[in-house]
Amino acid sequence: MSAPIQDSGAQFGARALASAEFAREAPTRDAAQRLEALFATLLVKEMRATQSAGLFGEGTGADVYGGWFDQYLGEVLAKRGELHLADSIQDSLATKELAGTPEAQP
Repeated sequence: MSAPIQDSGAQFGARALASAEFAREAPTRDAAQRLEALFATLLVKEMRATQSAGLFGEGTGADVYGGWFDQYLGEVLAKRGELHLADSIQDSLATKELAGTPEAQP
């Protein structure tokens, strides 16, 4: 015999609330991660520019490969959270978002 389902309404409500909160935070989280990736890409680009000899040689092709390298490395750094910026950015965006709500206005 199977056990009766107990308090399924409360469980459904908790899951719905968690799902709604995730849906509300998802765009903010995505924006924070993309901003961290952009910053990391620019950081890698500037660090690579300090090298006397180009990593990929000289010329137009080297610029293209260098740009791809910078972008890839920046995205990997952001995805792994190596710079720990996305959380701070997300908190800042969430604070500004809450400050703009009608309930927060005096």
